[in-house]
Amino acid sequence: MRTFFAFPIPKDIQNDLYNQTSKLREDSTGVKWVAPENFHITLRFIGDIEDDILARLEKMVEDVPMHKGIFTVKYKGLGAFPPKGKPKVIYAPIETGKKECSEVYSFLDNLLSAFIPKEKRPYTPHITLGRVKGHAQVPDLRNYSDDVSGAFTVDECVLYESRLGPSGASYYVRKRGGFS
Repeated sequence: MRTFFAFPIPKDIQNDLYNQTSKLREDSTGVKWVAPENFHITLRFIGDIEDDILARLEKMVEDVPMHKGIFTVKYKGLGAFPPKGKPKVIYAPIETGKKECSEVYSFLDNLLSAFIPKEKRPYTPHITLGRVKGHAQVPDLRNYSDDVSGAFTVDECVLYESRLGPSGASYYVRKRGGFS
């Protein structure tokens, strides 16, 4: 089973962000856009795990609230991975709340090191909007960045299961941990 830890995004913010990026979606070709109900801030992708590890991961999500209280996240503009050259991922960067996201990421990455190798890439809090495929045509993101912004309260961490299907990934909540 494929799993990951993330901060969920409220439905109204998911819809706002989707609407804010409608012109970019219209002007791009060859991009697999993320459905708004799947918008989230990934903390740590874990990948395929065995069922016996699942209980340990569920316990971890309960431990996160002891580490970090409720905080506000603001996203603003657009970005791409890699930052130079042909983009592979289009995202909304986190402007406010980066420190808190990074602290929870580090907390989880340290706990997870008992099961999986630590992540080598630096953590960049963001909301993935789309994945660029093959010979995609993506316009200059700077021309669309001013339309993309919003804020929401992060009050829980979620362990998700990701199931891949013909129309993309579907995410299912395995365990929630509310912040105090």
